[in-house]
Amino acid sequence: MSRVTEKTGIGREVRFARHYRKSAEENKKNFGTTKLYQTPLPALNEYLGGGIGRQDNYEICLLYGETGIGKSTFALNLLANAIAEGKRVGLFLMEDAPDDEMNRLEHIIGTRAYNRMMNSDNLRILCDEQLSANEQGWTLSNLAAEIEDWFSDPQFGVDVILLDPIQMAFDGAITDSGQNEYNTQRIFMRTLNRIVKQYRKTVFITSHVNKGKDPGMNRILGSGALAQVASKIIEVNETEDHRNLSLFLRKTRFTKKRYEPYIVNISRLFKMEDVTSKL
Repeated sequence: MSRVTEKTGIGREVRFARHYRKSAEENKKNFGTTKLYQTPLPALNEYLGGGIGRQDNYEICLLYGETGIGKSTFALNLLANAIAEGKRVGLFLMEDAPDDEMNRLEHIIGTRAYNRMMNSDNLRILCDEQLSANEQGWTLSNLAAEIEDWFSDPQFGVDVILLDPIQMAFDGAITDSGQNEYNTQRIFMRTLNRIVKQYRKTVFITSHVNKGKDPGMNRILGSGALAQVASKIIEVNETEDHRNLSLFLRKTRFTKKRYEPYIVNISRLFKMEDVTSKL
């Protein structure tokens, strides 16, 4: 059933609760958990509500922390099992060179899984130099369209994307004349939210922080839309002895809220050979 309202002229389908009954029943079996992408650390997965991402549903996970603290490495750990298992993963590398990222990934997943990945072409990469090659420049709308294409492409499409870090994308994009920088970021995040819901996919985003701010989501650099749109937000800090990472689940839309950080030894984020060699 459809109608057009006289006041707005917007055509829309009239829907009632029953229209969503089937999808709600399908979602019920995974309701309250996010275990699509897991680390090799069971206790950390439990802290995160099972992991990150929902089967046949959407998730946007934002990781934020100081530069060089280990956000990218932690993000790769969250995707390591998926990569090692041959699932289709996309990396949007806005800062690090692809060869550096590959060496880091081999150290995380182990040589056997790394070689298998290289032969299977299940890891797709977009780096900043590809975007910069466009003489006319590119906008955040172009980037959103690229993400949508990666999710919809039947031949080379992926199921999950890591955008690392988002500030480099914001800085590199051209802003239309007269357009406010933060408004452009807000529109991009709203578009990203629409894309992951439509295609039922997962996106990981890493973010830099504002200097001098107290711990909490106010430290996230850029538009407040990052925190608003993300369904799961993890603050990444180092402990005082610099041997461990403190991971604080600051926001979660689909799982249980946490009121304390999870501490993980940094060395455990770099050695997964014993886990992935069995895959």
